[in-house]
This record gives sequence, structure tokens and C-alpha cells, in this order.
Amino acid sequence: MTFTYQDLISRNRGYIDSDTQRKIAQTRVLIAGCGIGSQVAEAAVRIGFQRFILVDGDRVEVHNLNRQFFFAAQVGQDKVAALRENIMRINPSAEVETRKELLTTANAAEIVKGTDLIFDTIDFLDLNGIVALHDQAHCQKKILVSSFSVGFGAAVICFPPDSRDHAWIREIFGLPLKGDIGSASYSDRYQKLFTALASGLDPSVLGVMQKVFSEIADGHACPAPQIAPGAHAVAAICVTTAVRLLEGNMLTLGPQMIVLNLLETLQNPGFALVLPATKLRSA
Repeated sequence: MTFTYQDLISRNRGYIDSDTQRKIAQTRVLIAGCGIGSQVAEAAVRIGFQRFILVDGDRVEVHNLNRQFFFAAQVGQDKVAALRENIMRINPSAEVETRKELLTTANAAEIVKGTDLIFDTIDFLDLNGIVALHDQAHCQKKILVSSFSVGFGAAVICFPPDSRDHAWIREIFGLPLKGDIGSASYSDRYQKLFTALASGLDPSVLGVMQKVFSEIADGHACPAPQIAPGAHAVAAICVTTAVRLLEGNMLTLGPQMIVLNLLETLQNPGFALVLPATKLRSA
């Protein structure tokens, strides 16, 4: 069977207009952090994005497989190389540049320069890398969509280009508005963020994260537990946000953060498709 891009995106019809699909095809996307970012990449390539820059310094490990777009045969491979392989299996004509390195203040400007749209899925323990990415996205006026999973759900915040003199992330984390962030504790900053989001989070998330922050404060490396539905929710929200932006449609922008709690959604009143039996008899 011959692969064509038009066949790949043909079932998008009715949901994505031709002008937006053209923009999607032309947009160069940076995936900064290819852990949960791997799920974002999968959703992005399936909807038609085909120009990628992948940045990550880690390798695939077995514990990644519960939520990331990798396979057992790829354990031990560099994440950027494995993700490139998986993207190309979906779209063999995709253009995928890989950079096996962590994003830092030293390389952020160069990496961001070649992109149009940034998905920030850097490990939340890397505060310096996240701030460097946001600083450069702001400086170079690039769209940045930042997201992380929260149990059975996700949180996302979108920063389009604006005229401010510093990136929103510095205010959100209570950091100096310019220059080096010094010895700022990622644990303290993220703990305050989760406290601000508490009303929208499932209690199980708050319990898990309190334990994580406590162990970090004790000096232990403690990657936060994450599960597949949360990772898929991150991908769904990030890619939907990107499509809405390219369409020119309204959506909630930073510093407001959108939180999706799937457990709460499943407890919301549904649509009655059949009338209760008592009402049927009275009718």
C-alpha cells in the first residue's frame, strides 16, 4: 500500500478545515521532554503534524512503559531515537530531528529558534530547564503549551506570544523576573502550584504528591507516580490546544491553567437516553 499524507489526515474532515490542516502540516513542533511528551508526539503526528524536533537526554526504561509511547523492545534506547522511530512508523514522510540532551540555559535559545510551536513536557523536577525553555519561548515570541498529568487527568496552560518583559512561568513559580533563578527549590515551587490547583484535583493526587514532596525534602530522588489515562489526557489537551490556536479560535490562556479531572467527570450527571420506568408507565 502506498502511504500519502492526504490519506493519513482524510478522516479529520469535518473537524479540521483545510486551511488549519495546511498550517498543521507546516508547523515545526518542539517536544521538550520525551517522556509524557512521547504521547503528545503520537497524538500530534496522527492529527497531521509532521515536522518535529525532539529533545531529551534520557533512555527508555521499563517503568516508562506504563504511560509513555514506547515498547519493551525499545528499553535501553535513547528516548529521542525511539520516539523518532515510532513517529516514522505512523508517518514515514515526517521530518524528525533528534537532540539527545537536556534543555538548559546554554542550549535553549538555539533549540527554540528553529521551532514554531513548543510542547513543554519536561520532567517537573528540572526547574532550570523549564524556566530556560519558557524564557526563550517568550523572548522569541513562540507559542508554548505546558502540561503535566495529575492522576486520572491532566493540567495544561498555554502561553501565546505577548508584550510582557518576562515569561509568566517566573511569576507563577515566584522566581526573580529576570536572570538566574539561583538555588530555587523545585519542590517548594511545585508544591505551591499543586496547592493552588487543589480544588480541581482528585484527593488521590494530593495524597500522592504530598508524599513525593516530603521525600524530595528529605533528600531522596522521587519521580512522581503517573498513569496512562493521565498521560493520554495530557496528549489530548495539548494537541487540541494547538489545533485551536492554529484555527484562530478562542481558548483559555495563561496564567489561567485548565485542569481535567476524569474521575470527577465520570461522576457528573449524564444524559438520560431512556426515561425511568415510572415515567414511562405514567406516559
